[in-house]
Amino acid sequence: MIGWSRPLLLFFATLRWIILAAALLLALAVAYWFGPEGRVEFRLISPGNVVAAVLIALASFGFRFYVYKFGNYSATYGSLAAMIVLMLWMYLAGIALLAGGEINKLLHPHASK
Repeated sequence: MIGWSRPLLLFFATLRWIILAAALLLALAVAYWFGPEGRVEFRLISPGNVVAAVLIALASFGFRFYVYKFGNYSATYGSLAAMIVLMLWMYLAGIALLAGGEINKLLHPHASK
């Protein structure tokens, strides 16, 4: 709309996804660092972080597709449809978060001391 070239728009669109992925990895790393009771080494990129980030992305895209194509929540729940959809997405993201934590624990069983 403001006359930017197509390559510049593509660059910013790509940069947006890179920043989003980095922020998600950082948030997961902080959650896995503070979460366990014992002392855990801070790792920005670990197998559990990557798996959890990929699962959250897949769950988000898949759930978005489902709600757009098949889910008719507003007919059933009325004005509470947005809250129901948000709670379902948070449930899926929570399962991904727990799966990533379990993978980290399985691969580094003696990391917390």
